[in-house]
Formats: sequence, C-alpha cells, structure tokens
Amino acid sequence: MLTLFDPAANYLHQRFKLFWIDCKTLPISDVISDLDYLDFPTLNMGREVSPFIQDRINSNYLYLEAQEYVKKIIYEKAHTWREGKTPSVALYNLGILFEPSIRLDPSLILKKISKETGIVILWDAEVDKNEIFHWGDRSKEYCLNFKDTNIHKIDLQNEVQ
Repeated sequence: MLTLFDPAANYLHQRFKLFWIDCKTLPISDVISDLDYLDFPTLNMGREVSPFIQDRINSNYLYLEAQEYVKKIIYEKAHTWREGKTPSVALYNLGILFEPSIRLDPSLILKKISKETGIVILWDAEVDKNEIFHWGDRSKEYCLNFKDTNIHKIDLQNEVQ
C-alpha cells in the first residue's frame, strides 16, 4: 500500500509545484497502479497527444494548437483529484512532447502549469543532478531542463500490512 499523497500540499507557497518519481527501479506500471488505487490522476501523454497531432498534422497552427491542447488535458485531469486537495496529476510517456512537428518546449510548458497545478513526472530514464531529465545519448536534443527550478523527488514507500 502506497503512503502518500497530496504532493503539492507542502509546497503551496513555492513558485513551482514540480515533482518526480524514479521509475527506473520500480516499474512505471506498478507506480501507476498505486496512484490509481489512491485515485490520484495519471495521464499518458503519448496516448492523449498523438491522435490530436495526427488529426491536425497539416494545420498551419499545429504548434499553438498542440500547446493549448497539452495544457488543457493536464488541467482537466488535475482537477479530477479529490475535493480539498491541490489539483495535481502524474504524467508519463512524455516523449511525444518532443515531436519535431509540434515544436513544443515541454520544460517551459510544465513549469508554467506547475505554478498552479501539482505536476508529478513518472520518469524511467536518466536524470542528471535532479534537474536534467533525458533519454541518454540524445540528452542535449531531447531533455526536460529544470536547472532554474526546484523539482522535488518523491520516494515511494510501501506499507507492510
């Protein structure tokens, strides 16, 4: 049984409510199951954003439309969290946000959203100095850069019943 959660509750007065869970050692599917058990909202960005992009691939405004769509789905999902809790959501499968055709700046988008909504990133790749999240060999090209941001690592602890 997972022992958390209102991750943003203790950080209400901080500029950014950004968190991450290391899913390299604990399978992401297990983390999602635990979060689901707690009714904590999770969002598979690849599954949600990919069809949106495919439907608008020829749009002259794809960049703007994709950016607004990403914000919209995150806000909507975050507000399904329990009444009285800080709106929050766990995001995973973030690679789609780096799709060259939509030219997004995922780090900037997540930072902006986290000013009012708790963002928990479920990350199963590389992390440098608790600030650069990347996929290894293309770390300069495709990364979430939170150097100027305080992102908090959440260590999951299991209760023995």
